[in-house]
Amino acid sequence: MHLTNYSINKRSDKYQREEKESAPSNTGNKRTISWLLDWLKQERGEAAANELWDKIGDICVMTILSILPTLRREYDSVFGITKLQTQQQQSGNSSSSGS
Repeated sequence: MHLTNYSINKRSDKYQREEKESAPSNTGNKRTISWLLDWLKQERGEAAANELWDKIGDICVMTILSILPTLRREYDSVFGITKLQTQQQQSGNSSSSGS
């Protein structure tokens, strides 16, 4: 079973519910990433907020890179050969035919 923070925290007497679930107002226990970055800028400065955003970006890139072989295999099984593979094959053929 998978439990999210929300599924656990909503039962706490300290949990602060949003008035509207559809549009976050940055009150209660849920916050947007923009709220977090603005808060961090105020508390620790713009450099700290930029550093956090860069680290989040790095984590996203590393995550995609770690699953790239599986992602490519699954993509190819659904959509066929990728455009990049087609270009690589064409450039490989043209370099070998030029000799």
